[in-house]
Amino acid sequence: VIIVGGKAAVSKTVETQVKQLESEAGPVTVERWDGDTAIDTSAKIARHEIDDFSMFIGNMMVATSNGYWDALSAAPVAGRLNSVLVLMDQFGNNHQAFDAVFSKDEVGIGYVLGGKMALSEAVEGYIVSQSM
Repeated sequence: VIIVGGKAAVSKTVETQVKQLESEAGPVTVERWDGDTAIDTSAKIARHEIDDFSMFIGNMMVATSNGYWDALSAAPVAGRLNSVLVLMDQFGNNHQAFDAVFSKDEVGIGYVLGGKMALSEAVEGYIVSQSM
């Protein structure tokens, strides 16, 4: 079982409940993938996807960290494309998740999710500047 997010997103109580199921259902490994912020968590998830599940960044997706709807609706598409999805803030100031996995030699197509209110032109500009 992989718990995605810190204790503010998924409480310790839920983690304890999952661990209790472990004794009833047999051996189960419980891991928590989290970071200090949602952006840091998205970087860790993307790194795990690349390192542990052989996913890649060829169809990388970037969604806003200011709300969950774009990332939530696009995550299954990213999974189907065997690619990662990372979060960036609306203005492109916090791009550590993008930087942690991006490689201009590996991204074939990139997707910026949402309108300009979700991710500003500065985000697109940052991504393009890293691609050159």
